[in-house]
This record gives sequence, C-alpha cells and structure tokens, in this order.
Amino acid sequence: MFPADTITQTHELSGPSSFTFVNGTEVKYIFQITMQQSGTASDTFLYCGNNVVSRNYAKDTPNQLLNYRCENTIRTAKTGNDNSFITISYVNRDVTLQSPFNALTVSDFATGSAMMNGVGTTFQLFFIFFIFAIFYMFFNIGKEIYRR
Repeated sequence: MFPADTITQTHELSGPSSFTFVNGTEVKYIFQITMQQSGTASDTFLYCGNNVVSRNYAKDTPNQLLNYRCENTIRTAKTGNDNSFITISYVNRDVTLQSPFNALTVSDFATGSAMMNGVGTTFQLFFIFFIFAIFYMFFNIGKEIYRR
C-alpha cells in the first residue's frame, strides 16, 4: 500500500505535551495518521511546522489516510491530562514523479541530453530496429533477385 521506504513511528503522550517525529525542512510525504486517546479530556494535533495536518477531538481518530506534502518539522501536541498514542507513516522524499517526456526540447535531442534520461534509449532502440528491418527487407529482395 505504501512505498517500500515508508517509515512508521509511534509515540505516547501523557498529559499536556508534545513530541517531534521529524526535524528539518526537506520534503516529506505523510501517508497515514492514527490517534488514540485514553479519555475525552484532551485534543491531539499533528503539525507540519505550524500548520495543523490532523486533529483528534476528544476520543479516537481511526486510521486516516493522507497524501500530505510537508516541508517542515512533523510534530504532535496534546492538551489535557489523559494519554494519547499516535502512529504516523511517512517518507523522507518527494513522491511526485515527473514524466520523462516533460520539459524535453528539440535541442535536448540535438545535443544528446535526452539520451541520458531513458527517453532517448527508447528512440535509439526503435531506430536500430527500423534500420534492421530495412536491411532485412533489402536482403530478402536481393535473395529473390539472385534466385531468378
């Protein structure tokens, strides 16, 4: 369901407190958050920097699937005196992928830089196959002419 490099962390908060899961400003993607509380005396928050990503009002928040891009510290905080148990799954990278065909220009093919990103390899293989097919066709024509 999640990428192979997904990191899942858990932490329990007791009383009014907070916990930092990941420091830093590099891109992270949060896929899942679960918050369970022992009572209804507090709220639990998941933050990306100062932005609230998820909030648990009073009791449990079951598994919440997200696709949240975070470029800041991921942390949790809790109010009230009961206990809260948080589970989070994320990756330390940008999961959005760019198509290899994006941003290619004619000059990329002229200079050969397109050949370095996999697109050119496909075109090279097609070109080699095309040349081979033409050679094979002329070979068969020559063979037929020779038989006559």
